[in-house]
Amino acid sequence: MNQVTESTRAEEVLMNRVYDGIKIMNSESEQNLSRMEEISQQMENTRRSTTDIASSSHEIADLSGRLKSQADRFSL
Repeated sequence: MNQVTESTRAEEVLMNRVYDGIKIMNSESEQNLSRMEEISQQMENTRRSTTDIASSSHEIADLSGRLKSQADRFSL
């Protein structure tokens, strides 16, 4: 009977360690998910900024071309 009790306690200790390990892994997984969501949001912000910069660059190029055309009219 004593041996069964010791085995049961050993199993309980082992199960508690497994459970603690699972809790740690779960916590780390949640932290990783949070980091991945933050990175995804930063990438989306970067994509939007890049799109805005490209659009602005195109607009500046168009304005520059129009200005050159108008300036060329005044050349001798």
